[in-house]
Amino acid sequence: MNNSNFRFTGKGISIFGGMKIMEEFFKKEKIVKIISSHWKNRKKSNNQIDETNIILSIITGILVQKKDNASISRLSKDWFLKEVVGIVEISKSVLSRFYNSLNHKVNVDIEKMIQRLSHQTMSITQKTNITVDCDATVKTVYGNQEGSAKGYNPHKPGRKSYNVQLAFVAESESFLHGTIRPGNSVSLTSIQAFVDEMLAKLPIWVKKVKLRLDSGYFSQDFFNTLTSREIEFFCTVKMNGTIQRMIWGLSDKEWTSIDEQREIAEMAYGSVGQRMIVVREKIEDPKNRPQGKLLINVPGYVFSGLITNALWGSTVEIWRFRNQRADVENRIKEVKEDFLQHLNCQSFWGNQAKFLFGMLAYEISNLLRKKYYRTHKDQHHRFRTFFEKYILIAVRKVCPQNRVEYQLDQNYLYQESFQRLMILLV
Repeated sequence: MNNSNFRFTGKGISIFGGMKIMEEFFKKEKIVKIISSHWKNRKKSNNQIDETNIILSIITGILVQKKDNASISRLSKDWFLKEVVGIVEISKSVLSRFYNSLNHKVNVDIEKMIQRLSHQTMSITQKTNITVDCDATVKTVYGNQEGSAKGYNPHKPGRKSYNVQLAFVAESESFLHGTIRPGNSVSLTSIQAFVDEMLAKLPIWVKKVKLRLDSGYFSQDFFNTLTSREIEFFCTVKMNGTIQRMIWGLSDKEWTSIDEQREIAEMAYGSVGQRMIVVREKIEDPKNRPQGKLLINVPGYVFSGLITNALWGSTVEIWRFRNQRADVENRIKEVKEDFLQHLNCQSFWGNQAKFLFGMLAYEISNLLRKKYYRTHKDQHHRFRTFFEKYILIAVRKVCPQNRVEYQLDQNYLYQESFQRLMILLV
């Protein structure tokens, strides 16, 4: 076996050469200006780091998949990110003190930054009728963070957690509203206030909202409130005993075939003007049965359903429209794996800010994809794919004839797409 020689060099090398794209994007969309315009700097001495620079370092860290204080602190030493993006070198303790000093008012300022960016993304199409998908997920914590509690936690049963409530605009994949709550909260906890805050963040050109919900939001009082506010809702049915008995009472004539496996029926349920649509699907392989509820009195099928106040469309059209909600699961997975930081601050408002900074980074990436990448086949890929293809590139700094030049790896596979993006941005 040949011996290999290794040595360290003082020549500047970084693995984040593709962040030149983000630097040009930040300039083009005035990202730093948006942050500074909504952030009241609390600097008390000349030696204190400007908080706008701290936020820029945090956002840059999240975009390059660094989601804890120690990783962002190490990242802030990267010479390329300091020179090109403009981040500052910060320690882990500075980040901890920064987060623990935040309060409710500061979190409102971060929400305003996100709202401004989401409006920019939504303005690309300026749809007057939009669909909003609401869902909740669980974020486990490891400690006694303020506001965390034990509750439903499928991945770490018995651990304390936060319940993370999220709302996305389906057409633009924009983050509209969200918050963290104690882990023992359920989807319906303070839902009226959540909807009020969500609607207040909509741009002025939006005239009509359709709301798609999972079964955690199943509540007749909530449905009546939405109907009184002229909001169309499409909510997955919670198969309680009353609804199961109604399904048992359906005759074969009331079922209409969708395809070889599925049949659909409509029933009256709840208040006047509400429709319940039920689908039954044949079980061909018990070991690989489709999702749905098994009913003892109706063997051989699984059942699922939805309730809506929409008066348009056939039962099949309504059912297919509701099924498009499945894409919100992809958004939640992307947020949790690519953008949501570790919520390890002792302060509740510090953890809320960490969550919101993650969503700010998500909305920055979403604006980039929707505005400058909309005709590309990779538009709907997760940002992690974008990061691996266009940001994770070796770069070195050379100074020929007294001018600075950044040289990327000449064997880089996606040179053509990279150059096309740079042309759009510069």
